[in-house]
Amino acid sequence: TVWIFVAILSAVVCLIMIWAVALKGYSMVACILPPVPGPKIKGFDTHLL
Repeated sequence: TVWIFVAILSAVVCLIMIWAVALKGYSMVACILPPVPGPKIKGFDTHLL
């Protein structure tokens, strides 16, 4: 019964997240998940390999 409660709770949380993203648009996702910075290395250094 505990697993059923956990599954229902997680499903409700997921539905709320999907509804919030659909309502607010991409800005909500950008707020929750900050953009991942790109790799700092421009090219491979043959001496380091």
